[in-house]
Amino acid sequence: MGTIDSYFQEISGAFINSPVVERYRIRERLVRQREGFIRIRSWLVNEDLFEAFEFITLEEEAIVLQTYRLHWQDKTGRLIRRWDNAPHCPELESFPHHVHTSEGKAEPSRPIGIKEVLRLIGEEIR
Repeated sequence: MGTIDSYFQEISGAFINSPVVERYRIRERLVRQREGFIRIRSWLVNEDLFEAFEFITLEEEAIVLQTYRLHWQDKTGRLIRRWDNAPHCPELESFPHHVHTSEGKAEPSRPIGIKEVLRLIGEEIR
């Protein structure tokens, strides 16, 4: 059985063990019995910034990602990519899941969490 707290510990471990994270800070963290959220700011080895937010619930003993915003920008503040599921791109077939690109477009995406995006960023930076 997973718990909200153990899931958030896994996320912290991903930041600690990532070769592209210079440092990180948990800005907010709330753990309740059946729900929780975490907000993290991290600075990467190439001076990019990665900010992450997830709101999750525990349903039938499984972690379910409800809301997320995963924002990656360069050191000048220029957006590289932002994955989220805010309901503002209803024209996309993956609605509400999408990714904003550096070209200013919103493109289809699938549900994606902090650990996977951190891994993708690591692959691109290395």
